Amino acid sequence: MPKMLSRVGVLGVAVLGSAAIGSPNPGYRGELLVADNGKPLVFLPSKLSNSGYVAGTRPTDDPLVGEVVRYHVETGELMSWSFASAGQVNLLDVSTIDDAGRLVVNQHSGQSVSRLYTVDESGVHDLTAAFRDLNGAGAGDLQYVLSATPSGQLLATGTNGVYITDQQGLITAGPLQGRPGSDLSQYIGYGISPDGRNVAMHNPYTNNVDVTGPDGFLRTLHTYAEIDEELRPSGINNLGEVSAGSWIDVNQGGVTFRGVYYDANGVRTLAEDLDSYAVGMNELGQSMLNQFPDVTIDSTLLMVRGEVVRINDLPLLLPDGVLSIVELFDLNDHGQILAWGIHETMGEVPMVLTPLPAPGGVALLGFAGLLAARRRRRAVAAVVAGACAVGAATAHAATNPGYRGELLSFDLVGGSIDFQPNQLSNTGLVGGYLSTGLVNQYRVGVYDGSASLWSQDFAMDEPVIRGLDDQGRMHVHADDGSILVSAGGVQNAGAAFFGANTGDFGSAAELNAVNASGQRLYSTGAGVYITDREARIIAGPLQGPAGVGAATLVGSHLSSDGQHALLFDTVAGRTLLSSPASFIRTVHQNNDEDMLVNGMGVNSRGEIGALAYTEVSTGAINTRVGFYDTDGTRTIIDGFDGVAGVINELGQSIVVALDPEPMGQPFLADRGELIFLNDLPLQLPDGVLGITLLIDLNDHGQVLAQGEHESLGQVYMVLTPLPAPGGALVLGFAGLLAARRRR
Repeated sequence: MPKMLSRVGVLGVAVLGSAAIGSPNPGYRGELLVADNGKPLVFLPSKLSNSGYVAGTRPTDDPLVGEVVRYHVETGELMSWSFASAGQVNLLDVSTIDDAGRLVVNQHSGQSVSRLYTVDESGVHDLTAAFRDLNGAGAGDLQYVLSATPSGQLLATGTNGVYITDQQGLITAGPLQGRPGSDLSQYIGYGISPDGRNVAMHNPYTNNVDVTGPDGFLRTLHTYAEIDEELRPSGINNLGEVSAGSWIDVNQGGVTFRGVYYDANGVRTLAEDLDSYAVGMNELGQSMLNQFPDVTIDSTLLMVRGEVVRINDLPLLLPDGVLSIVELFDLNDHGQILAWGIHETMGEVPMVLTPLPAPGGVALLGFAGLLAARRRRRAVAAVVAGACAVGAATAHAATNPGYRGELLSFDLVGGSIDFQPNQLSNTGLVGGYLSTGLVNQYRVGVYDGSASLWSQDFAMDEPVIRGLDDQGRMHVHADDGSILVSAGGVQNAGAAFFGANTGDFGSAAELNAVNASGQRLYSTGAGVYITDREARIIAGPLQGPAGVGAATLVGSHLSSDGQHALLFDTVAGRTLLSSPASFIRTVHQNNDEDMLVNGMGVNSRGEIGALAYTEVSTGAINTRVGFYDTDGTRTIIDGFDGVAGVINELGQSIVVALDPEPMGQPFLADRGELIFLNDLPLQLPDGVLGITLLIDLNDHGQVLAQGEHESLGQVYMVLTPLPAPGGALVLGFAGLLAARRRR
C-alpha cells in the first residue's frame, strides 16, 4: 500500500506557457521541492507531469529494497511505494507519469527480463502480467513502456510489435505500422504525442526511424542505409515534431553525438557541434540536450526547435543559497523543467523551474507585480520633468475632460510608506500589501477609508494580487496557490472549488480571475468553469472552436457581467473569446501575421485589451498595446513600447511605458488611442506636482495612481474623471466610500 508522507503547499503551478511559443526564452523561476521539515526532498527525480506531479526513486537501508516517490508541487502531497527484489540488485526507474499521477515503473532485479508495474493510490499492479492476460499471446510479452500521454495512454513495446494501450495495459491500437516491408516485431516505441495520434519508433536492426500512429504509417525520418549515422528518437508532439539522438560517422570509427530536431514536415536540424543527444519533446518544441561523455560538462542545455539554449545563461530567480542549475531531468508541455540545483551548503537539491513570463506574460504574474518593479527603480522627478516631452501622444486628449485627485491616507495602518496599493474596486475599496519588516514576509489586505481589513501574514517573494471584487474580497496568488482574502478571513480557492462541486475535475483547480460581482473563473483538468462567489459552478466547461477538447483550454480573464471569458488553447497556441453559452471567436493565433498576442482583459461589451508582440521572426520584437472592438477588429498602437493592464467597462486600460525611459509614465489606452494624463486638465491636491504612475482603474473610469508631492515625496491618489460639458459628475472616492458605509 502507498505510504502518505506529507501534505504541504509548496508551489502553485499556474503556468500557461503561451509566452514561450515562438518567443525568446525569458528565463526561469526555481522552486525547491521540500518535505515537512522544510528541507529539500532527498531522491533522484526523473519525471514531471503537466499537472505538477514529480516522480523519482530513492534507495533504502536494504540494498534489495528500493522506493518510488511521487510528489505534487501544488499540494505538497508526497507518497512512496516499496519494491523488494529476489535478485542481487534492485534497480528502479520511473518510465512514465500521466496527469492523474499514475506511474509506470521498470524494475531490474538481475533477471533476464525486467518487469513493469503501474503505480497509483490504489497500489502497485503488475503491468507485465496484465498485458499478457488482457491481450493474449498474439501481442507477445511486454518489454518496454517508454512514453505515455497526459490522459494515461501507454506506448507499449511487445515482442510482436509496438502498441497503444489503456492505463491497465489493454491494447487499443496496433501493432503500429512501420516503413512498408518492415518486420513490425523489430520496432521499439520511443514517443507518443499528448493527443495519442503521433508515435515515433525505431527499428534497431535496420536503423529506420519512423513516424506512425493509430491511423497508419506516416513517414520515415531516417534510415542507416542512406546516411552513415545511427539515430534514435526520444519524443514527438502533436504537431509531429520529433527529437532524437544521433551517432554520426559510425563506420569511420570517430563517432560524434548530436542532438537532432525534425519539424512537422520531416526537415531536420542538427544541434550545434556538441557531443550531445536530445531527450523528450514538449508542445513548445523543446527538448533537453544531454552531453557526452561527462554530464558535468554541461547538462543544462535545451534544444528549442534545433536551437541550443543554455539554462544558466538565462535570467534565473533561484531560491536562497542555490548557486546554479546542474542537471535537467524532464520537462512538461507548459515548459516547466524538473532539475537539480547546487546549493551552497546542501549540495544537489531537486527543483521545478517555471518559465518567467515574456513581456506578453505579465498577465500570468499579475500586472501589479510589474508596477511594483517599476516603482522601485523609477526616477520620479524625471517623469514629472519630462511630461511635456511626450505630449504628442495625446491624440485623444481633447475628448477627455481631465481628473480630480484625492489623496489616500493610510494612517490607520501605522502610517507606513511601505504600503503598496494596487487594486481599486467600483465601490471605492483599495487592495494592496504591506511588508512586515521580515524577509519575504508580507500581509495583504483591503482599505475602506476608515479601517483596514488585513489578512494573516504570508511568506512569499512578493504578493501577486490579481483582483478585488466590489464586496472587498481580494484574489491573491501566494506561494501555496490562489487564495481569497476578506474581512471574513482567508480561503484557499482550489479547496473551495472542490468543496462546492462534485465530478472529475482532475487534481487541481486554478483560480484565474475574479470579476467585480465576485464570480470566479477556474481552470481544471476537465476544462474552464465560471462559478459564483461561493465557488459553485454556474457555467462550463467553456467551449473553444469545434474539435478542441475542453481540457486543453485554460482561462485568463472574466468580464464584469460574467458573459465573456478569455481563454487560451494550450495545444494550438491561440487566444479565444468564449461565453457561458457558446464559443464566440478566435482572437488571435500566435505567430499569425508574425505576431504574438496575450489578452489582458475583457469587458461586458466583448472589447479586449491586449498586449501584442510584432515582428517576432526578426528577433527584434516590439511590445505593443492592442485593442479589439466588439466585432473583433484589432487596433495596435504603433511606435510605442508599452504594456497594457486590464480593460474596464469604458474600454480603457492603464499602460506602463517600456520605452523611452523613464519607465512607468502615466498613460491610458482608450479604445486603441493613447492618452498622457499629465497633459489633461488636473485638479490635484495641494503640493502634488504631477502623476507619476497609474496602478489600476475601475469601471467608473476612476484611476488608482501614484504622484510626486513637493514635500512628502511619493503619494497615492484616486483620480476621478471631471464631468464633460453638460455631463454628470462621477461620484468621488470619498463619496463612494461614504455611500458604501451607509449601505
